[in-house]
Amino acid sequence: MTEQMPESAPEVIERLAYGAVEPKPLEPGGIYGWAVGGQVHKIDLTGDAYRDQPQHKKGTVTVRDVASFAHYYEKHADDGSDVYADLDAATFTAVLDAHEVISARWQQHRLVLQLQQTLPWKTWLSRDRRMMAQQEFAEFIEDNARDVAHGGPVTAADLLEIAQSFQAATKVAFQSGKRLASGQTQLVYQETVDAKAGSRGEIVIPSEFALAIVPYEDCDYAVIPARFRYRLDGGDLRLGYFLADPARIARDAVAQIGEKVADACTVTVMQGRPA
Repeated sequence: MTEQMPESAPEVIERLAYGAVEPKPLEPGGIYGWAVGGQVHKIDLTGDAYRDQPQHKKGTVTVRDVASFAHYYEKHADDGSDVYADLDAATFTAVLDAHEVISARWQQHRLVLQLQQTLPWKTWLSRDRRMMAQQEFAEFIEDNARDVAHGGPVTAADLLEIAQSFQAATKVAFQSGKRLASGQTQLVYQETVDAKAGSRGEIVIPSEFALAIVPYEDCDYAVIPARFRYRLDGGDLRLGYFLADPARIARDAVAQIGEKVADACTVTVMQGRPA
């Protein structure tokens, strides 16, 4: 049987002190502390968990369109609220409890508008400057010819006709390409029949075409020039297009939406990011 060690004098004092104190409820909103045996103990009842409602608003709400942004902003903003635009990230951030001129605030209640790229924009951007096999290129053009701008250098019908010409010329060996005086490119091919040279043919493609696409939801159509490109490699033809400065067009679209945010919220939109 193990013999119990006798208590030391401090342990006896601590035990008697605890026994002498009657338990009592603590009030929320305060910090209670005491020292026992050289150690400091603390109970913090100042958190929101001990209140009937939070002390201040906090959290980040993310919305997808200007109408939703304006609705939430009107509900929670005050004269000290700030709005920032990040043109590269395509976001707008409202700090609803921003610092005021003579007083600091929490800056923990925020609203973010994350702009959404449209499907046509993402589709054309995903193939930009990517050379494709003849059949792949033709199918891509057929699927997306509806995005060709009206009144541009090439109509949607013209682009479809070019795509069908490439699909009809899959069993040919392309031999050369040259630029015509009109600015178009003439591609010459030799048709292969039973491994022998067959009839010769040519396909003329324009130097460029134009797209009419909405880069982001809530902005207007942007006209984007696109230049045709081709490469010949041992009779194989690869085709593609180069969009003209899509990054600038995207930034311009975000800036345009910023004007709508400013009007909808009656606020000055600052370029940058909040602290």
